[in-house]
Amino acid sequence: MKQWILGIGIIVCGIIIATGWIFFSFPVGNFFSERIFGATSLLKENAALLEQVTTLKNEIDLLKAGQHIVSDTSVIVANVFSVYPFNTKNRIFINKGVRDGVKISSSVAGTEGVFIGIITQVSDTYSEVETIFDPSFSLPVRIGQSGVDGLLQGGATPRIVYIDKTKTLHIGDAISAASKEVPYGIAIGTVNEINEESGGTFFDVTINTPYVIRDLRTVEVLTQ
Repeated sequence: MKQWILGIGIIVCGIIIATGWIFFSFPVGNFFSERIFGATSLLKENAALLEQVTTLKNEIDLLKAGQHIVSDTSVIVANVFSVYPFNTKNRIFINKGVRDGVKISSSVAGTEGVFIGIITQVSDTYSEVETIFDPSFSLPVRIGQSGVDGLLQGGATPRIVYIDKTKTLHIGDAISAASKEVPYGIAIGTVNEINEESGGTFFDVTINTPYVIRDLRTVEVLTQ
């Protein structure tokens, strides 16, 4: 009896395997397999493209916001001194100073209108800028269209910390300044990565900036 059942089982398995082989080996099988697996692949590609489009839109909105702030503000265009071969990001030096109207605590933006840092020292002919990549730098910010509050903490990889975990964030959300120390709403960057802090109460995010410090050649000092 057991041998009879085992024989039937072997026959059934053989039929299933043969059917599958025939289905996927012949045009009809290929047609359906291509449609099934092709549709899945297409859905994944569409989702990835949609995420890229959303990120690009947020970056465009960010740049527009920064340029709007700068266009409504008096600016002093300055050249950035080279510190080659040193790879210093936390501080930059510009060729404008007291004689040109530069003052301590003035904000500095890139040519894209995106906030870079604050003037901390001024001489007659040059000034020092503390950038968002300096570990001592901090600034209240808001994220996304809903204006989620956070605190920018400077460093080699700047982060936004103390973000309420109940708030909704997305990769690519625009980050703007919300401090009385700098022009309100000036663009800072976009959300690059979202992480949950070890305590589980807050989120923190890393920032994507549309510039690279070592590639900066000119900046704009905002005088109002």
